[in-house]
Amino acid sequence: MYFVTIAAKNLFRRKLRTLFTLLGIASAVAAFIALVGLSRGFENAWMHALLERDTHIFAVPRGVVDILSASIDENEVVEMAEVEGILDVSAELLDMVDLDTGEMVIVAGWPLDSYLWGSVGLDAGMIPDKTTPNGIVLGNNVASSLGLKLGESFDIKTMTFTVVGISSTGAGVMRNQAMVVSLDALQELNNREGQASTINFRLEEYTNRQKVTDILARLDEKFPDFIFTESIDIAQNNKILGLFRAMAWGTSMIALFIGLVVIINTLLMSVMERTREFGLLSSLGWSAKRILGLIIIEGVTLSLSGGLLGAGIGIAGLYTIAESPHMQGLIQPDINILLFCEMMAVTLFLGLAGSIYPAWRAVRLRPAKALRHE
Repeated sequence: MYFVTIAAKNLFRRKLRTLFTLLGIASAVAAFIALVGLSRGFENAWMHALLERDTHIFAVPRGVVDILSASIDENEVVEMAEVEGILDVSAELLDMVDLDTGEMVIVAGWPLDSYLWGSVGLDAGMIPDKTTPNGIVLGNNVASSLGLKLGESFDIKTMTFTVVGISSTGAGVMRNQAMVVSLDALQELNNREGQASTINFRLEEYTNRQKVTDILARLDEKFPDFIFTESIDIAQNNKILGLFRAMAWGTSMIALFIGLVVIINTLLMSVMERTREFGLLSSLGWSAKRILGLIIIEGVTLSLSGGLLGAGIGIAGLYTIAESPHMQGLIQPDINILLFCEMMAVTLFLGLAGSIYPAWRAVRLRPAKALRHE
């Protein structure tokens, strides 16, 4: 305990320097949590959006990076429905529009007879039918933001839509921040008649892993121009999310490297200021291992303290971004034990790695020379 107390007192000798070091480490850790959390938030929102609509397999054209620009002939959907083991198939056209409120909203177009409509929980109204070709179902958040109620109309690009339904508040974040119209209406809006962006599959026996594997194999063999992915794996196989994930980790590593440099600089300055003290400790019988441990404890204490502060800032920042107008409904933050363990591992690494060189400098000091140091 006395050994730890010495380390703590050394850190408080230069309170302002220690404070700025903590802020530097906290910034690095906050960036790590916020960026990695954003990446996983996109993945969670997308995966839950598929699972809640009872989609078991998701298909996109091979080589497509941006799903919004993907082009699939609707006739191919009919052929895919004939594959053994598939219960339902539904084409889907996707678009993203910028509302007058500044929010970005996903617009999905589904055939009027699609099984996907069965997953829409409504607070009020109904789903579009042949009597309401330009009917639209609004997510609860979108309806609130636009101040729209059932029966009211508004424009999207060059077309006027009438609100026929408002989805329930309890739906996933993407559903709350999305609009759904008929496939024909969205095709007309975007001049993409007969086209879709993605294909959704519902299977007869989704819990039978062998049958799911067989269905995927048959689809791959019969339709080689498409990539078929299970909904639970869609986030890991999407190129855009993969790129965003890589960018998030790359930026986080830069931030953590800066945090490492901050720790090294602080501890190295501390060692240089305490040269005479280390010489005195050595002359009193302190071993090189004991002095080494003292410096490492200081580094780990700095990093863990800064890490905890950074964790709070990062989590708060992540949820703030998720609730911002431009990102609302696109991110489903998931702060779990895995992310916390990664954060702890990162902060421990920063403390240990940042202590190595200053500690090495400290143990190389010769007692006699250190005592003569001014």
